[in-house]
Amino acid sequence: MTTSLGTLFPLAIGLLILGAAVRAPASELKEDERLQFANGLYARDMHELAIREYTAFIKAFPKSPQSDVARFRLATSHLRLGETDRALTLFAAVFRDFPKSAYRARAGFTLADLQRQANRHKDAVKTLQDLVELDLPDDMASASWYALGSSLLELGQREAAMKTFERVRRTYADSAVFPFALLQLGNLYAEGPLENIAEAEALYTALAEKPPSDRLAAEALFQQAGMHFRRQTYDRAARIYKTLLERYPTDDRAREARIYAAWAAHRAGLYADALKLAEPESGADKPNQDEAAEWLYLKANSERQLLKHAEAVATYKALLERFPENPFAEPARFELAVVLYRMGQFQDAATQARTVKISPEIAKDV
Repeated sequence: MTTSLGTLFPLAIGLLILGAAVRAPASELKEDERLQFANGLYARDMHELAIREYTAFIKAFPKSPQSDVARFRLATSHLRLGETDRALTLFAAVFRDFPKSAYRARAGFTLADLQRQANRHKDAVKTLQDLVELDLPDDMASASWYALGSSLLELGQREAAMKTFERVRRTYADSAVFPFALLQLGNLYAEGPLENIAEAEALYTALAEKPPSDRLAAEALFQQAGMHFRRQTYDRAARIYKTLLERYPTDDRAREARIYAAWAAHRAGLYADALKLAEPESGADKPNQDEAAEWLYLKANSERQLLKHAEAVATYKALLERFPENPFAEPARFELAVVLYRMGQFQDAATQARTVKISPEIAKDV
């Protein structure tokens, strides 16, 4: 078996470093040698040993011009061992105490990420606000601005978050976070005053038409349809949900959207579309009883609206037999009586009407 020179070279360097340690105790090595020894351990993912050596180096050479390197890699070793609290403290020290360090920006970005993961969004905002003031490469700058907007959003500072995402939109159109900023802006505009709906619509449409990934396109369509559903523009919601289900049927949002798509179609008067969605779902054996009852109710209503009276009666009865105490059972009792009445089965309709819990809104009809 042969070994390439590319494989032998790093191995040889490692043996030289570790060989030096064998010849002399680490405590007797010079400053550069000792840091090189720690770096060798770090490079080979020997993080427990690297932590010991970096800690000893910092103690032995507190004024070293390479203290920032030692602290940054010490923090990284703790992070890779899952010791996030210690890593967070050390990254914060590099970011705070070494303003001219080449590692400062990376330390600040990692620090903010750890703060966000720990739901310390106020701390993350402070870190990111300081970070974006530095001269950052575009990829880190765009990611930092996006993270800042996300943390502001977590704190409920919607206007400040919108301005931050707009900065990403204006300045970093080629960045990896650009489409995610557009999605965030779409959501913020969608939940705002009516005059912002057109802006949200444009953002969602742009993402759906030229998506960087199927996942993001499906998310944009789901949020766009949801905006119209909440504003009761059901015909538009139904069309967008239909596009989502047809283009991305295996996406998690497609599965989540089916019930909304069916209701949007029903409320838009597209009863055949609603029934097409409801039929396979209402026959499924669902572990969630509320979901199963809702699908049966939706199916029965669609059948009733399409004048499929016999089918509607069967579906209403299935709902009442399986889920008699479910909230959908009460309106189903009344609507079943209505269908029986329209079929001319007056005795059955009267019998069914007697089972209805009469409220003032439906007392006359019952």
